[in-house]
Amino acid sequence: MLNARPTTRICLQCLILSACMAVGLSHEARAQDLLEFADADSASMSGVPSGSPLDRLPDLLGDFFQPTGSANATFRPEAAFPMSATGPVVLDAASNRFVYIDGSNQLLVPGNVGLGTNFVFFRAAGGGLLTETTNAAGVTGYFGLERVSINSTTGAQTVTSSIDILSGTTPATVTDPVSGTPFTATPGNATLSIVSGTTTSPSLGNVGLMKMASGGSPIPRDRVFFNYNYFGSVPLANRTSVNQFVPGFEKTFLSGLMSVEARFPFAATLDTNINVNGSTGTTTGQFGDISVALKSILSRSDNWLVSGGLQLVLPTADDISYSVTDGASTREFLRIENEAVHVMPFLGASYLAGGGLFLQGFFQIDADANGMPVLANSSPFGTGTMTQVGRLNAATMMYLDMSAGYWLIQEPAESTSPLTAVMPMFELHLNRSLSSSDSANFSPLGTIGRQDSFQLLNTTFGMVFEFHHNTRISAGYSTAIPGGKAKDFEGQFLLNVSHRFGRN
Repeated sequence: MLNARPTTRICLQCLILSACMAVGLSHEARAQDLLEFADADSASMSGVPSGSPLDRLPDLLGDFFQPTGSANATFRPEAAFPMSATGPVVLDAASNRFVYIDGSNQLLVPGNVGLGTNFVFFRAAGGGLLTETTNAAGVTGYFGLERVSINSTTGAQTVTSSIDILSGTTPATVTDPVSGTPFTATPGNATLSIVSGTTTSPSLGNVGLMKMASGGSPIPRDRVFFNYNYFGSVPLANRTSVNQFVPGFEKTFLSGLMSVEARFPFAATLDTNINVNGSTGTTTGQFGDISVALKSILSRSDNWLVSGGLQLVLPTADDISYSVTDGASTREFLRIENEAVHVMPFLGASYLAGGGLFLQGFFQIDADANGMPVLANSSPFGTGTMTQVGRLNAATMMYLDMSAGYWLIQEPAESTSPLTAVMPMFELHLNRSLSSSDSANFSPLGTIGRQDSFQLLNTTFGMVFEFHHNTRISAGYSTAIPGGKAKDFEGQFLLNVSHRFGRN
């Protein structure tokens, strides 16, 4: 089970969010004081006029689930010896039972299944003799053994997943019932060898991260919005589809020069309590990391605008926990605590190119400020306890998002038509790592994290429909362009609804 979120962390997050909102709702007189520090041009600048062509530009569609790709991590949860065991002990992933050398038959058989039924043994890949080796982590044992299930009536064999046995001291002779060849297996603690894909930045959890280009605009606005995203085959600890929901709001202040925005993501996604040799829910409701952002116009004219600001992603999602099952007992052996704050400064731009064509984009940096503690238990079925073995810092990322659109329909401001604008849009999104992420080693159980480089180029196509000048519905599809170094998902369907209110 996961630890409850610390009360102090929740209070800190609430204070940060409240402070951002307080700035946005400050008195107009205070705004005038702030403007006195600017030069003459800046002091005369105001927000984008309501109903102007620049003001009517749509939000970007967006493209991704989270920025750090995926890396393989090898987990080797240690199995405890059954009381009657006299030889090597392994935890069989397929049957979810302990397996050990039976003293009377000298076979690797399931410990709680009689020999009159189907039984299981292990051999080297392809049926060869066992060969003791030392892996990259310096652990000696027998790695990559085949699991062979033999039908006691027909003798038919089924070869399935492999398993590893760590070396001990006293050898035991085991006879391969198929070839009749004896081989030597060395007793010792045994492990379940499972390779599981997991994100290199587990602080993002299983809900995903929202950069500014995901349903956002370079222009400060007064709006409420709701974004829905379906991501196919996301590389979490298990590949699974994710239904993501992101309600939020944006409020301008300083006469429209600045805005504060907040997003509250949640999703039906992979459970954060992951059982590596059992069942893990794939449609579990999970709350994600809250995002808050301050945005300011830096310069503008009637047909272009440049803005900048800072986005913070706060650690409000659950920790990620990995557990292993022995019969009726399930024990946690690894936990990544979600404590990372992502600091994400950005620049944005909007441009009316003329003839109905418009261009928009964002440039954003994503830096993990403090990382995530990693706790591990090297003996979950023994006397081991969860202790910190390292800290993971996600790779620093760069996001470059470019969008082009065209007004097929653009009704004048006085129009009473229900449908006031139709705009097809095409976008390119480059997500690239600027550094390597960290890794944590909890040998001999395994390692987690580390992705040396990551680059993803996505394209998004969509349509935007505007109703009554203030409500927009956007629908689109995003997919990776061949040539990137990783995939964030197999495909994304998005549906964004935004309603403008207040000054604009």
